[in-house]
Amino acid sequence: MKPDELYLDLEETIIKSFYDGTLTNVAKIKRYIDWWGIKKVSIFSFAIHYDKDVQVFWDRHAKNIENVLGVQIRDVIPIPLMMKADREYTGLVFDPDNGIEVTDWINTRGKTDAFRYWILDQKIPGVFTLIDDVVPMLDMVYHTEGIHIHYLNVDKMIG
Repeated sequence: MKPDELYLDLEETIIKSFYDGTLTNVAKIKRYIDWWGIKKVSIFSFAIHYDKDVQVFWDRHAKNIENVLGVQIRDVIPIPLMMKADREYTGLVFDPDNGIEVTDWINTRGKTDAFRYWILDQKIPGVFTLIDDVVPMLDMVYHTEGIHIHYLNVDKMIG
């Protein structure tokens, strides 16, 4: 199913690590992007903790990823925005000011739930796909909201 929005994880999905920008899984991801004619992607990665990490991403990795995949990166979602969306959608307070550390939230939610609550909190109908190395191959459909969430494990994709 063609995604209205495609999100990519960073570490072990498209680059080795946040501090080692060596590209990985390019053929698999490029094949998917080309198949669906995708022009823009967003980054949804637990490697982006703070605003300074967003800037490091733009400075060190963005152009290389855009060039090799032939896409424009439209947005980078840092963890505090993920946590805010989780809080707004679920009503549960995950807040470092209240003693919940970022790593506690990551360990509690995992990438699957973090992405699900991010998408549901946006309240925009459509098909949203996340390519990541830690998610299962999974589809979630919220019929009332008109939202289809598609998870692709990059290690299980055909290259």
